[in-house]
Amino acid sequence: MPIVDLRDIPTGETIEADLCIIGSGPAGSTIARELDSERVRVVVVESGDTERSPEADALNEIESIGRPRVMDQWLVRNRILGGSSHTWTGRCAPFDRIDYEKRDWVPYSGWPITADEMMPFLDRAAPYLGLGVGTGFSDRSFWKLFGRMGFSPDIDEKLLLPFFWQFSRDDANPFDYMRFGKSVRSRALNAGRSSRRRRFVAHGIGPAHRALRRRNRKCPLVAGLAPHESGWPWQSK
Repeated sequence: MPIVDLRDIPTGETIEADLCIIGSGPAGSTIARELDSERVRVVVVESGDTERSPEADALNEIESIGRPRVMDQWLVRNRILGGSSHTWTGRCAPFDRIDYEKRDWVPYSGWPITADEMMPFLDRAAPYLGLGVGTGFSDRSFWKLFGRMGFSPDIDEKLLLPFFWQFSRDDANPFDYMRFGKSVRSRALNAGRSSRRRRFVAHGIGPAHRALRRRNRKCPLVAGLAPHESGWPWQSK
């Protein structure tokens, strides 16, 4: 997964790929690694640099029309290789079952999949996040996982459930949370020693993305995109 600076690519040059992933944060870099064994040419596009830069930070500036927001945007948005993993606190837990369900009092609630259908994928994602397990730790099953009796307070579980968080651990530094930028750079270094160059990360600030071209009609994949209040951008109205 070599790293290429789009600013160094001559004007008019085209990068061809089967799949384009927008963003090199936890979601984008994980998907790229999952596809590493597939016969697919993948390019990951990152708007930031390999190090934090004022030019990239400027793209995070917002104009708040509601309550004034004075928080430093770097605390919540990181335009840099590795994305928001630079400032996250590594705290992870799966959704509760009710989070997948349609609730009349919650606008746009309800998923087209169930909690049980998600479990294999949560377990599959755990190693990428630096977690010991992906499921079976955030409710009463926590006690079974660690061979403990637990406790049984006289509480209506329809109203209150036990809940546990798990904290990420970086694969290179056990005293830090998982930082995806370091992982991408490490894989890029290894790729430079190999003849395999089907996948790479392109980064840079500006309109360089126009040099990208997809093949075989495989769509770009936008990682970490939140739905608009009226639905996903590609949903039919």
